[in-house]
Amino acid sequence: MRYLILDANYRSTGIRDLDGNYLSQRELSISDKLWNEIQIWVDRYIYVVKMDDNERKINLDLIKILDTQGLGLCDKIISELKEEVKIEYFSEGLLKKILTNLSQEKK
Repeated sequence: MRYLILDANYRSTGIRDLDGNYLSQRELSISDKLWNEIQIWVDRYIYVVKMDDNERKINLDLIKILDTQGLGLCDKIISELKEEVKIEYFSEGLLKKILTNLSQEKK
């Protein structure tokens, strides 16, 4: 079983292990198409990462869109990996974890 976290932090690949190590496409063995989708999502989310609390409140609609995309990427990663995986999603816009298959199991 592999445990991963999807987030859009500065200078990140978007996917890390539970020890905080960001993973490369080769380490994950995912398709170029999915890897590119993740990188585009990280690039779009960096705009939000730079915001202060007031700017985040004003841009909640954008954060919701990006979080919905991020959760969709979690599903795609799970579907594409050849091994059993649990993924936790961290919303950089809301600064909190959003329930995923890993978070629900931990409760």
